[in-house]
Amino acid sequence: ALNFSCGFRKTVLGTSVDKELEALKQSFQPGLPITGFFSFGEISPLTPGGESIVQGATLVTLLLGPRSGELDPEAGKRSTGSAAKDEPELNEPAFLKRRLTRSESKRQRLESLKDFAFQMHHQIMGELEEARLEIEEKEGRLRESEEKFRRIVQTAGEGFILMDSSFTIIDTNDAFCSLIGRKNSEVVERSLMEFCLPEDRQQFESGYNQLRKNTYQRFEVRLVDRDGSPIHVLAHSNILQEDSGKLIGYMTFFADLTEQKKALMLAGEVQKSLLPQENPVISGLDIAGRNVSCEEVGGDYYDFFFQQDQSANAFSIAVGDIAGHGVDAALLMSSARAFLRMHASRDGSIVDIVESMNRQLAADVQESCRFMTLFYLSIQADLKSIEWVRAGHDPAILYDPATNSCEDLMGPGVALGIEPGYSYQAMRKDGLKNGHIIAVGTDGIWETFNKEGEMFGRERFRQLLQENAHLSASDLLNIIFEEVEEYRGGRKSEDDLTLVIVKIKRP
Repeated sequence: ALNFSCGFRKTVLGTSVDKELEALKQSFQPGLPITGFFSFGEISPLTPGGESIVQGATLVTLLLGPRSGELDPEAGKRSTGSAAKDEPELNEPAFLKRRLTRSESKRQRLESLKDFAFQMHHQIMGELEEARLEIEEKEGRLRESEEKFRRIVQTAGEGFILMDSSFTIIDTNDAFCSLIGRKNSEVVERSLMEFCLPEDRQQFESGYNQLRKNTYQRFEVRLVDRDGSPIHVLAHSNILQEDSGKLIGYMTFFADLTEQKKALMLAGEVQKSLLPQENPVISGLDIAGRNVSCEEVGGDYYDFFFQQDQSANAFSIAVGDIAGHGVDAALLMSSARAFLRMHASRDGSIVDIVESMNRQLAADVQESCRFMTLFYLSIQADLKSIEWVRAGHDPAILYDPATNSCEDLMGPGVALGIEPGYSYQAMRKDGLKNGHIIAVGTDGIWETFNKEGEMFGRERFRQLLQENAHLSASDLLNIIFEEVEEYRGGRKSEDDLTLVIVKIKRP
């Protein structure tokens, strides 16, 4: 028996080829020699007597030798047609066995696929179950986190609100409701602007507009309670955005500053009492001074001195600016005022006064890196000459009505408290005449910004002096402060404002 098996069958059957060989041995007579080889295509008929065609994935068996009947000595005694008639019957069991073998092989492969599918299904279901349990665990942790966050917010001492992009409140806590004296139902779905002091709404909007640039903003604002009383609060605000950067809304915590503001207002009253309470009245001079702090207390300072012990009988003006503003600047300003008054009452020249104050201040602030700028101006008794020392301060401005021009009173000098041994230099100008105006101020005036971020500037300040030089010192001072306030456009001042106007009016 020669077996021609296609290479494709070998690839498909693989290690099952030996089962096929065993099936062949069982189908043929015992001891029948069987040999064969693999090829890549056979030519044979599919049925006995059929046409030979090219076959693929087939097994062709060629039996060499006499027919089965010819091997039987008694076969010749039978009729000639019986052999042809019996041949299919003799071949039928072998055919059925081959079919059975193929069916068994297919069944085994199907069983293997079934087992594999069952294992994959079991594995997939196991992984799905693990994923489900992991999701449930994460959702549980998320719920716990959200609940913890909500409890923290609800029990926080600071008021909390969550707003959409139009400042409509969509969530709040009990502390905020208590702060403004309203129920939750009276707050949610209403605009925050309804609970903000009308004068502060522009400042409030400005603070939230800055969030788009900085994502965090800290500012003071005043809310109103049910009775309309103002409530000073410190707002800590942050922006909420989608991953794409689209604005969702805002969240803000409000800290009640009522008690702190009361204490600061008391401190501010004490500090204001240290400044001149009224403008000095001196023959030949028209003098006016004013200080406006951006907070309850500030770091700007001005003062007047009558130096009776000097032969020239001079009158002096001091305008100072402590670095920064607030409580720490106010405390340093109070100390600086005490130093200056002490030295002005006993030291000789204005240079001696400033240098003594510099040494004293440097000893106190050198470790804190604080400093103070100062412009010390002395007007001689004849009202025709002035001397000044400029210690890091912006130059004063001298207006001459004869030429309608302004001159900056320059001079060398570093701020007080930086170099203890610094030698200051006095500058002098003679020839003062009636109508001359001297303006000594702090940078908070010309460094005021409007809504567009433009600075008020010294040039605009000089124009105000020129246009209003005919007014009294007090009226001129009012005009300047009104113009600065209008220029700011309702925005909160970011620095203290101090200005002293001296007008020469000799009899």
